[in-house]
Amino acid sequence: MVWAFGTALALGADPVPTRAQVAVHLEDGRTVTGEVDAATDDEHLWLRTTAPGIAFSRAIAWNNIVAVDHGGTQCPAAEFRPIAEQIKTPLPEGFFASPEARLPRASSPRAEPARPNRVASLELEARMANWDADALPDGLELRIRPIDDRGRTVRVDGDLDVRLVGQRIAGRNASGAFSELGHWGERVRADEVKPFGATYRVPFRAVHPELDPGFSPDGVVHARLGVSGQGVFEASASVYLRTFGRLRDQLQLRKNARFFPFERP
Repeated sequence: MVWAFGTALALGADPVPTRAQVAVHLEDGRTVTGEVDAATDDEHLWLRTTAPGIAFSRAIAWNNIVAVDHGGTQCPAAEFRPIAEQIKTPLPEGFFASPEARLPRASSPRAEPARPNRVASLELEARMANWDADALPDGLELRIRPIDDRGRTVRVDGDLDVRLVGQRIAGRNASGAFSELGHWGERVRADEVKPFGATYRVPFRAVHPELDPGFSPDGVVHARLGVSGQGVFEASASVYLRTFGRLRDQLQLRKNARFFPFERP
């Protein structure tokens, strides 16, 4: 077996004189050549090859060596071991010159001036959520994310204003008008804003869309985030306002309820 170790690079250095070149014949039929390196020991014969600016060393287990050619003669591995101890040499001192002394230094990229981390826009996601023990959704869960002009989250203090708009589509007042179904205010604190934004829960109040089939099952949430010294940033998102399911729709038509008695709405 042959172990090959890393190649070392030295730019501009001269090759080492080939004073101890040998040819090593291996059990697998291959022949490798090189100088006997000072790392040679009882377990491995180390061979070194050099070229301008490059030195490469490999370790060969003695029990994988059949014979070695040296000085015009060939001898078995066992006979060559003491010879290897006499002719092995280290890599000359200074062979590896400092790359910094020979390579032109790359110019450092000009550092961009530091810019304040300011909000450029607002991301908004909304979904219906349940946060108590019964089966009835309690309101909306909102995730807001103030971001800068590079899409990075900005941790800020601010005031959040949220409105939910829906449409009346059935019932005595089924005019198709768009109505405000909820209006909430929240204080946003910088320590609440995580890498993916901040989450808030706003409860249904006067109108509960899940229990009032007169409203369309979908609505629009609009959020406005006011940040002192930076401005007001707005975003809108669509949201489902009723638990989706054909069975619940049939229950609504037949029993005028969207939850079974055992669900404790």
